[in-house]
Amino acid sequence: MELITPAIQHYEWGTTDAIPLLLGRPADGSPWAEAWLGVHERGPATLQDGTSLADFLVSDPAAILGADILERFGELPFLFKILSAAKPLSIQTHPSRDQAQAGFERENAAGVPLDAPHRNYRDSNHKPELICALTEFHALCGFRAASDVTHDFRQSGGALGEIADAIETGGLQNGVAVALRLVSPNEAVRLIADGQHYPTWLRQLANDFPADAGVVVAAMLEHHTLQPGQALYLDAGNVHAYLSGTGLELMANSDNVLRCGLTPKHVDVDELLKVMTVNTAPIKTVEREGHRYATPSADFELQVVSRGVGDLSVGPSIAICTDGTATITSSTQTVELTAGECVFIAANDGKCEVSTEEGTAYCATVPFP
Repeated sequence: MELITPAIQHYEWGTTDAIPLLLGRPADGSPWAEAWLGVHERGPATLQDGTSLADFLVSDPAAILGADILERFGELPFLFKILSAAKPLSIQTHPSRDQAQAGFERENAAGVPLDAPHRNYRDSNHKPELICALTEFHALCGFRAASDVTHDFRQSGGALGEIADAIETGGLQNGVAVALRLVSPNEAVRLIADGQHYPTWLRQLANDFPADAGVVVAAMLEHHTLQPGQALYLDAGNVHAYLSGTGLELMANSDNVLRCGLTPKHVDVDELLKVMTVNTAPIKTVEREGHRYATPSADFELQVVSRGVGDLSVGPSIAICTDGTATITSSTQTVELTAGECVFIAANDGKCEVSTEEGTAYCATVPFP
């Protein structure tokens, strides 16, 4: 087991205090949006001696990752993050593995640089993800019923009435297409800002993004409020946005994002429409099964032990103590964690016991088939 330090991402939408407080570091007035615990090239975690976690893993991958994980994935397949949002992140979706592979090869063949602002596919991997709230957390996830959306838009009339026509003609996906292709979305957004029949959070969003068609898309999405310990799972094609709050985000190790609003970044409407899915069935929170948050993902699993004792799956795993203290014991080693401390557990550390009589520890790991 190796203590590790996350890589901090200072995106402008981040809070200034939540992540420093959790990690036991002084706040410096800048936004601390994410703390990355993984091997992604844009921000690998580091060991206590300064070695990057990525370099540590390649020093003996068969022992550290385990033969099964090495054969199935060839790398650590997940990225674990602390995420803390003071302002909304972009509305977005992520591709399936087949879509990512095809898109990555297509953009490579076209000579699009990996760091180009208009690039959609920065790697060939899919990006399912799980968000687990540490504080009250607000998110948009999945679509509302088309009849409810058109009812609201017809009450507003004008440009929104035209989008209601588009939805009734070709469904919610057609409504998204028409909204994102508005020559000037200002009127539609203003109608939402002024519409007393819209919820407060949506009207505030319209005031904050007065020229962004993503506000119209947001009006089509379901609003979710997570309490600490509740989680949402977002599979390929799911349209979502995180509005505010602090949580743990666990995802496949990818940086593929198709955006559809609330952002000055590139929005490729045609590619977005190919990737996004419209499912108006209610999206439920992920329920804990014992110590596990069960999802369909083969790339990752989130486990938690809170004020008790539990066993962790055999590594590779990354554990973080989010409050109080946690003791992690393998057959050869014991590590004591205080709030904000993180540890990498290798496959050759074997099965570990976690004791958190006065704290909580979350662990990202890989489910075994």
